[in-house]
Amino acid sequence: MPKLISPALAFPFIPHHGIVFKCYALGKHIVYRPGKSLVLHTQESSTFDSQKPLPKEIAGNDLVPSESEKYSPSFDEVQEIANALEEMTGVSLIGFDVIRRESDGKLCLIDFNYFPCFRGIDDVAGKFACFIKEKVEAAKRA
Repeated sequence: MPKLISPALAFPFIPHHGIVFKCYALGKHIVYRPGKSLVLHTQESSTFDSQKPLPKEIAGNDLVPSESEKYSPSFDEVQEIANALEEMTGVSLIGFDVIRRESDGKLCLIDFNYFPCFRGIDDVAGKFACFIKEKVEAAKRA
């Protein structure tokens, strides 16, 4: 295993059906979509560079729509997480990733970004424009 550069954060792998849900909140506008995630095919430790293609020993399978729907969070679950993150951070333009833990079906927050890329989301420009308009109108009322 290569030497880690400090500071570094490591946490145990959470078995999760190989599906990650990419969630985005622009104020009260919330969207999310499934994405392919990594899986462990072995109990051996594994390292990888997240900026490069995943090695085959941890690469997940192609997404099957019925599988992603089966494990998908509800809109209310995603909204609850988004609201909690906004309340904790004061940031209302966020992206976060959640997975559904295999052992008990609970959602696990695994990543949080305060200015995400919104990849794969329809009409990002329109949603962003609405977000800015709402912020300006709220500032005028304050």
